[in-house]
Amino acid sequence: MNAEELTARLALVERGGGQYRVTARESTDLEFKGDMALSTFRKSLKTISAFANKTGGHIIFGVSDNPRLLSGLAAQPLDEGVQSEQIAQAISPFPATHFSTFEIHGRLLGLLTVEPLMKPPTIAIRDIPGGQG
Repeated sequence: MNAEELTARLALVERGGGQYRVTARESTDLEFKGDMALSTFRKSLKTISAFANKTGGHIIFGVSDNPRLLSGLAAQPLDEGVQSEQIAQAISPFPATHFSTFEIHGRLLGLLTVEPLMKPPTIAIRDIPGGQG
C-alpha cells in the first residue's frame, strides 16, 4: 500500500484547524491503534494472528480513538526487529508481515501489513506480559 492508497483507505474528512477525522471503520482486515508503544504492539498480536488466518489485513498506528482522528505517532515506531521478535515469541507459525511509515497531512503513521498464511491456522503459543492475550 502506498501513501495515496492509505489516505483513501482512511477516508479522511478535514475538520478544520489541521485536524482530520478518519471515517473508515475497523473491519476484518483493518484495525487502528493510537500509538506504537511495545504494550500496544503486544495487544495487536491477536489481531495479527487473526489477519494471518483469514485474507490478511492492515494495522494502522497513529489513529486516535473516540473521536477517531489522524493523530500520528508521538514517538518513533518500534523497530522491525522488535516487531518480529514479539511476533515470533507469541505466534506459530510465523506470519509474514511488512512495516512501512508514511507521512500524511504532516503526521507520521505506521502501517503493518499482515499476509495471509498459505496453510492456516496460526495460533498464539504463549502470552507475552504487558499485552492482552
